[in-house]
Amino acid sequence: KKIKLIPVDIKSGEIPLYVEVLCRTRVKLINFLKKNSIEARPFYPDISTANYLNKDSEKIKLSNYHKYGLYLPTGPNQKLSDIDRVISKLRIFDQL
Repeated sequence: KKIKLIPVDIKSGEIPLYVEVLCRTRVKLINFLKKNSIEARPFYPDISTANYLNKDSEKIKLSNYHKYGLYLPTGPNQKLSDIDRVISKLRIFDQL
């Protein structure tokens, strides 16, 4: 309900480097995960927020990814038990 997984289209050649989600209450989710010893970080700022762009003359489509995007723990060293734990905590947060 609160957390949306950003889909990856592997069939068209996309490579999932990170587990990316969107959450409108991202700060609360980060704090919840941190209290449960799970590291997560927000997305980098959207390029459209760069001060050097002339926003008046260029048509820039603003996305909400930089506001709501979050990287979850990833990497080849992730144990299945750790992945299950993260999923379990996300389900708990989603029901709060």
